[in-house]
Amino acid sequence: MTRSARMAVAGVTLGPLVALSGPALARPAAVTPPTTVRTITPVTATGTLAPGYTIARHYGNANCASGSPTVGKAYQCFTPASPVGIYDACWVQANHHYVLCIEKPWQRKVTRLHVTRGYGDSSGFMTVHRPWGARLGSRIRCLVILGPVHAIHGKPRRYLCNHKIVLAGKITRRGTSWRAAEYRKIRHRGHRTTYRSLGRHPAAVVWFGKASVKD
Repeated sequence: MTRSARMAVAGVTLGPLVALSGPALARPAAVTPPTTVRTITPVTATGTLAPGYTIARHYGNANCASGSPTVGKAYQCFTPASPVGIYDACWVQANHHYVLCIEKPWQRKVTRLHVTRGYGDSSGFMTVHRPWGARLGSRIRCLVILGPVHAIHGKPRRYLCNHKIVLAGKITRRGTSWRAAEYRKIRHRGHRTTYRSLGRHPAAVVWFGKASVKD
């Protein structure tokens, strides 16, 4: 074999080895998918039932106060005629004697209340910055907790997802992505409960409520 032939064979043999010995290709950084932000109301701009919603229940003898604790610029209403009693998110209809209320932002069935005991301005319209609810992944939906809460690893428990999963601390936004700290409830003998951190996860969906027209 001539010298040139031997060099050609060596080039074919060593070429791939030289390529493999170079720096490894950098893996692209994981991209967090954007969170879908849904701002909902069961009432149209003209005060009628919005498309996609159905009225499932009717109750009378209601009174309402401006300032929804879940939505802010909506109403909190009460009626002794309903087993629920207090509705935290209600919107005034075109006929201001009626409101439509939703208990959870992903629900499509609403409750219609006849406001026979009037409106009040106990707290006035407010601005609520936290989401009303959130969905992690494709199945876990979480609803904001109202009233006193206890701390989990130094963070207030803010959202209840199911009998096992809760969210603690704020649902934070960075760019187009919202993230939440997820915890699993662990029950021990003697009715003692602790929580195990599952880490921070992106929310697939967060819900807010649109402002209601005023009474």
